[in-house]
Amino acid sequence: MRCAQHDRPRTLTAHRHGGQTVDIGPMELLLVLGIVVVLFGAGRVADLGAALGRSVREFRQALHEDDGQDKRPEPAAQSAPPPALPAPPLRDFVPHEPSRRVPDVTTPGAA
Repeated sequence: MRCAQHDRPRTLTAHRHGGQTVDIGPMELLLVLGIVVVLFGAGRVADLGAALGRSVREFRQALHEDDGQDKRPEPAAQSAPPPALPAPPLRDFVPHEPSRRVPDVTTPGAA
């Protein structure tokens, strides 16, 4: 596939500040993929690819689910539960006098 403006193969181009461009072609992508396989192993790269695909799929589904929720009419507001009854007023606390005193065992001869 050739680029319409230039007589060279189509590549991914990232523009940088300063007017320089970085062309990433198929050979560069294969080189990066080869380095990743050597570093992580083929099995792990396959697992990472599957996990990435699953994540992208879930993200897209979440976007579509979110779009569907905007079109639905909102349900009527549910009535709030009735307020709780106020607690009964506190009565004046009057301590009761004990009918019998407990002997003091800490001091000798007190009884």
